[in-house]
Amino acid sequence: MTPGNDIKRFWKRVIAGVAVLLIVLPVIAVTGIAIFRLKHEKAGPPQTIVPNLKGLDLKTAETQARQAQLNPQVLLRRWDIPAPIGTIVGQEPEAGALVPVNTLLGLELCVEDPSKSSRDPKPTNPH
Repeated sequence: MTPGNDIKRFWKRVIAGVAVLLIVLPVIAVTGIAIFRLKHEKAGPPQTIVPNLKGLDLKTAETQARQAQLNPQVLLRRWDIPAPIGTIVGQEPEAGALVPVNTLLGLELCVEDPSKSSRDPKPTNPH
């Protein structure tokens, strides 16, 4: 081999090495970032799926919410919805949502219309 061929071979190797580095290093960096993000997402708080509590009585709804590791609270009392008194008529977040454990689960409870409740005292026996 001649010295000119050695120099050409040397520069071809340098150019090939630089090209490989320009391709391989970004691939390694992107892979590392993806692995970091995946680990970070898995390290988040434990989550649970919100059960459907509509139509259940309050006690059963609270029990099922606690079994799903949620914090149930009656936030609204509704009498404008045709449903049996004492049943859950709405919830937030909605059923099927994925939420962190111990999330507040707002419940809407059907109650008796306060304007129709009896406010008259019971009649007393005069004797």
